[in-house]
Amino acid sequence: GEHAFSGTSLESVSLPKATNVGSYAFEGVSTLKTLDLPMATNIGERIVAVYNSNSEKYEILLDTLYLTSPLPISMSSSSSDIEGYHNTNLYLNINKKSEVSGVSWNGIEWKSITFVE
Repeated sequence: GEHAFSGTSLESVSLPKATNVGSYAFEGVSTLKTLDLPMATNIGERIVAVYNSNSEKYEILLDTLYLTSPLPISMSSSSSDIEGYHNTNLYLNINKKSEVSGVSWNGIEWKSITFVE
């Protein structure tokens, strides 16, 4: 649900059966570097956002995100408003290849995009 893991000090999370990730689920978890959501098809807004009081913006500090479900994935459009996905390596199911242009998927620029089966 929303804010499920907010404020924790998790470094790596794998939720192999989760299909929905609530908005702000990992908000403020600046230590989170790897998030594995192999079955997630519905991603809420700002799931991994960390507020930077210096820049007064939300940032993404995540190194690696696995969204490898073969099913269509819905990721909140407000997620593209956050700075920092360009520092995140994204792993997608190979059937999403037609949805990717360069390192852009779902209107978001990523550090890299790797396809898996």
